[in-house]
Amino acid sequence: MTTITNANLYDFVTYRTNQFVRFDDTIRAIGPMSRYRPEGGDVVDLHGGLLMPGLILGHTHVYSAFARGMNVPFAPKTFQDLLDQLWWKLDRNLDLPAVYASGASMAYEYLRNGVTTIIDHHASGAIDASLSTLSQAIVQDAGMRAAFCFETSDRFDVAACIRENLAYAKQAVPGRSAALFGLHAAMSLSDDTLALVAEAKGDLPVHVHAAESAEDEELALKRYGCRVIERFDRFGLLSPGSLLVHCVHCDDDELALLKARGVTVVVNPSSNMNNGVGLPDVKKMLGMGIPVILGDDGLSASAAVEIRNLRLAMNHRYGNPTVFTMDDERQIILETYKFASALLGVKLGRIEPGFAADLAALDYLPPTPMDSDNAFGHVVFGLCQAFLPRHVFAAGVAAVKDYVPAAHLTEHAKESIECAKAVHDRIAAEGRKR
Repeated sequence: MTTITNANLYDFVTYRTNQFVRFDDTIRAIGPMSRYRPEGGDVVDLHGGLLMPGLILGHTHVYSAFARGMNVPFAPKTFQDLLDQLWWKLDRNLDLPAVYASGASMAYEYLRNGVTTIIDHHASGAIDASLSTLSQAIVQDAGMRAAFCFETSDRFDVAACIRENLAYAKQAVPGRSAALFGLHAAMSLSDDTLALVAEAKGDLPVHVHAAESAEDEELALKRYGCRVIERFDRFGLLSPGSLLVHCVHCDDDELALLKARGVTVVVNPSSNMNNGVGLPDVKKMLGMGIPVILGDDGLSASAAVEIRNLRLAMNHRYGNPTVFTMDDERQIILETYKFASALLGVKLGRIEPGFAADLAALDYLPPTPMDSDNAFGHVVFGLCQAFLPRHVFAAGVAAVKDYVPAAHLTEHAKESIECAKAVHDRIAAEGRKR
């Protein structure tokens, strides 16, 4: 049992000062320091620091770790060019050791950034056992919680993609890991493939990129005579629990269909700005009652960066800093915890008894008074500028202590460099053959 003392608590709902929190893998008790009585076990004194729930990334690509430092010819004129010239060169050259190494490297970064849960969308040249390999790195070895899927696409062996998604669904451990059925995007999936997936996936909800670029919608209309969301719906792929990524270029009819089918949308503002594809109409989605959660699309390894960038991106999109409100943003964060809790089968996101002990403790000396009315503003405009926790606990286990990640996390992360070099060498050799 571990007890954190002299902490101010904020979980996006409640702000409390001068508290203690006692936990194993689950929070067992909280209360004011005036009621604190030592009960043995480890004691961590925050000296007035801030304790928050571990953060969640609602959509990411762990393998993107190996895109850093990649030196390839890159001059995309279309979104498809971007995929061809960068991401598809990378993922098809990942073998199982590279899958593990990218997972270990990113787990190290996630935990340093206070991220304790991710929902990953994976792709690699090695298909069989890729999800269990990734889970080994992130869940079993690093102690995080995660949901995984494999990106079914016509550029891969479709039958192998389907098998891998279904195989991992049987291996997931409730409370720690979960499975969705992965699809790349409408632009890389034929009708034949969508029909095969619809028949094979059973009750598994899909996790798929949708209308990220205008190109995705244009190709759907040209090839199939309908827009992206309608096409997915024709195959019965939209259902409660389904996760549609981006939805930047969805029209009103598509959004209404998402609402009717109970689908959740995950927005990734940093990635959208980086790729120059536009920004989703998040305010409209919220107004229509569509659940919206927040991801990073593999760009940052930091949920705090995404929280801050969501605010800036929406202010820019609407040309007004008051259209997308602080309550709108807080709703998205709470919805992210809600979605991940339901998917994983564990209570996440609150500092209350019975919730998972996924916690991030930060040194924060506010320059102005902090209270329940303005705590979220302190997070967005203060902490999210440099969100680096002193301590991080994942399922009650110390993953970061006094800013230092656990030794095993560091050792596994160090091994990624040689593995990444081998991947980059394969990419370079592939280029020389052409």
